[in-house]
Formats: sequence, C-alpha cells, structure tokens
Amino acid sequence: MFDLIKKMRIKNGLSQKDVADYLGISLNQYRKNENEPHHFLSIHMLRLSQLFNCSISELYKYEENKFIYNNNPEYANFPSLEYEENFDDLIDENGNITIYKYRSFDQYIPDNILENRFFMPYVKDVNDPFEGISYFSKNKINSVMYAKFDTLAVGSFSLINNNPVMWTHYSEEYTGVCFEISVNIKELREKGYIIGRVKYPDKINFSSINSTDEVTLKRIYQDHSIVNSIFRKNRYWSFEEEIRIIKQIKHSILMDNTTALYHSNGNVGKAINPINYLEPFKITKIIIGKNISKINLTKLMSWTKRKRIPLYCTYIDLHNYEIKIEKR
Repeated sequence: MFDLIKKMRIKNGLSQKDVADYLGISLNQYRKNENEPHHFLSIHMLRLSQLFNCSISELYKYEENKFIYNNNPEYANFPSLEYEENFDDLIDENGNITIYKYRSFDQYIPDNILENRFFMPYVKDVNDPFEGISYFSKNKINSVMYAKFDTLAVGSFSLINNNPVMWTHYSEEYTGVCFEISVNIKELREKGYIIGRVKYPDKINFSSINSTDEVTLKRIYQDHSIVNSIFRKNRYWSFEEEIRIIKQIKHSILMDNTTALYHSNGNVGKAINPINYLEPFKITKIIIGKNISKINLTKLMSWTKRKRIPLYCTYIDLHNYEIKIEKR
C-alpha cells in the first residue's frame, strides 16, 4: 500500500542496507518496515524526512484507497459524542487552563517540543486493564462498547506538577520531565476535542442499559455512557488529579486525510486508526527531573532554546518531605 520510501530510496541511489545503517537498525527490520512506515519510530521517520528532504506526512502517502471496514457504514455514521464540563474554577482571563504531562525521556521528546504536539493513544490501547469497563456490566454491552473504543483517542494530563508518585512512575525515577501546557478550552472544543476531569467514585455505577435491552449505538451515545466510562477511574488513582482530552475519530476522516495512518495494537487493524495528536496548545515551561542524565539535559537545553521554552528544576525538600520546583 505504501511505497514512497522505497521510491525515494531508489531515486537517491541508496540500497536498503544504506538506509538501515543510516537509521541504525537491522537490515531485516528495515525491509519489514519499508512499505509499512507506521511501524517506524517517529525519530526514524524524522531522519528519513531529512534524508529525502521531504515532510514526514509525505512518507505516509499511499496509492490505494482501500480500507478494512470500507463497507461497514456503522463506522462512517455512528453518532457524535456530546459532553461539556464547566472549568470556570481553572481557566484564566483568556479562557486558558494549565495542565501537566509527565514524560519519560524517550525518542518522542523532541517531537513533543519541536513539533509542539502530544500523541494520543486510542482508549483501547492504554495500559489500564480496567479502562472503559467501569461503567458497563460484563455482558454483550461490554463487547459492543469495546469495539467502539477503537474510534476514541485519549490524552491524559494532570492538574499537579509535584506529585512524587507520578514523578517516580511516569518520569522513570525523576529521569524524565514534566511539561506545563496551556490549552484554550474554547479553541479545543472548536477543533472537536472533549475535555473533562476524571472522577474517582467509591464504587462502580453501571449503565442503565442491561443485557436484556436492545443495544444500539445511538442509545449508548445519547445517554453519555461512553463519556461517563472514559472519565471514571478507580478511586486508587485519585492522586493523579487527571484531566482527559478525548478526540472522536470517524471513519470518514481516513478518506479526507490520506496521510493520517497509524499502527494500533487493537484487533480492528491499522487501516481504520488515523494517527492523533493534541496540537492546539502551548508549552509554557518544562520541569526537569532531578535525576536527568547530563546528555539528556544538554539535548533539552538545545531544543528548548530553539523554542524559547523556560526550564525549571526539581529538588527534594527534606524538611517538608515534598518536591520543590525552581527556575533553572
């Protein structure tokens, strides 16, 4: 389906081994990925775009217009989610809200900073085994709902930047970073995103739909069952003070955005899963974990200088047993 990378490689007189060596991967790995660019890491796609002097989106160009579920109208016509929450207690005079994203220092950090975007996985692909089932009993509804989660992308953020557990878990023992992000609620909603606070109930509140009812997509969407399940987590996660940003992806987007394909681990397959990023936001500061390596700090200083993003540092206040944050 995809062959632009191959065409550009041949056009530049390069062998598969040449490009594999350039990327620092095995020849077998490159051969597997050459016609499946969504399998490459984002840093590899960035380097390929530099090698071939083109945009990353061009490397995802395909020439066939066939999809696994093209003949399934349910994916093209399912109802739109409706949800709106009041954030008056959190927004500033410009309608912006400040949220935080803890990150390990991996190959996607330069993409976060230089491209000003955060990847949003599909709900069905997140690592919490209880995700999306807290609102539904274990019957046929659950299977129907889980099938629909392949259309919902989610970004997880927090209202706090100094939680020791989150620094340990999400930033790998303080070796990563925490992004401070400003998002405009109105702009976010206009672009089709849904934002809400995660609730942490003491017990599960199941949907009013039961196994004897006729389960229809329209009914499930209209009574907010999907949204209620996504914005609810076990009370043991309450320390995260999580804010979630959701994007509903309709099948028709694939037909309009031919560069937006992304491999998903879900059973429905990669062809109905366009890549999703949270993009209408501003990084207002980056907080450095106290155990960050010198080489990663050097990289970070270079990238943030280019984007004029201020750096802050964390240190441990032993007297009050808490994390303090100061400008670097």
